[in-house]
Amino acid sequence: MKRFLRIAARILPWVVIGAVAIFFWRAITSNLDSLRDVEIAVDGWLVGSIVLFTLAVVVSGMLWGRMLTDLSGKRVSIADSVRIHCASWVLKYIPGQVGSYLNKIAWAGKAGLSKKTVTNSFIYENVLMVIASLILSLPVVLMFRDVVDANLGLFVPVLAAIPMLVIFWPGAFNRMLNLLLGLMKKEPFRDSDFMSPLRLGGYQLGYILPRLLNGVGFVLVAHSMVGVEPEWWVGMAATYILASIIGMLAIFVPGGLGVREAVAVALLSVYLPVAQAIVVTLVARLCATISDALVALVYFVLNKGRLRQQ
Repeated sequence: MKRFLRIAARILPWVVIGAVAIFFWRAITSNLDSLRDVEIAVDGWLVGSIVLFTLAVVVSGMLWGRMLTDLSGKRVSIADSVRIHCASWVLKYIPGQVGSYLNKIAWAGKAGLSKKTVTNSFIYENVLMVIASLILSLPVVLMFRDVVDANLGLFVPVLAAIPMLVIFWPGAFNRMLNLLLGLMKKEPFRDSDFMSPLRLGGYQLGYILPRLLNGVGFVLVAHSMVGVEPEWWVGMAATYILASIIGMLAIFVPGGLGVREAVAVALLSVYLPVAQAIVVTLVARLCATISDALVALVYFVLNKGRLRQQ
């Protein structure tokens, strides 16, 4: 049995890498097929967008590591936090968030961190990202009430963000998680396992930065493809930020696939003809996918440096 587990432990990482590669290749080919008849000139704007999309993941990793340090009381290096977060980000190509979460949990055991602490950090980072997106986008997008009303069904997933606000009430958040742990007969959380609303507010401000980087990256894509008037920048950035987060939240409603693109096209129609809006959205998706390859490269570079130090 022990021999079998050792063999399985060696094989499993390669199975995961193979699965990620397959899903990633499908994403690339799907995007390229959609853009078969579109002329794409690779210029500084597109390159800049890919860099910003990648930088957003790196910054998120740094924020996650700092948050983990606060929760655990044990210093987590920037290199480790970015490395593990990049690996978890790439694992999103395996459907669902399970791969991303399990990667961080597996690392926690090796780093001497509790699974509960890492679970908390995983919840916090995802909820803070959602709320940061809504803070940045909703005030701008609500200016386009006619578009929203005409496509109301696409915006229903935003309602899923409302229960997430419970993280700012540690007592209620603690009771909710402990209720779930009790059903699973697991050890409950302690009050010290949670962050105060004030500290969470600071991280909330921090998570605005990676969302801004994504929004600006999208504007660069649009400018490369169709040209963007300066007065459109804020609205277009808000459009992409909101569309991205609705795409993630769309798992709560039927037909979640393609919701991100549909929301982006609907809101971009305020600025561009629908045909151009579709092209810009698809090219942005392709750039984001290429960025994910760079995120994987960041992981391999940092992991190689770590192995050399051992």
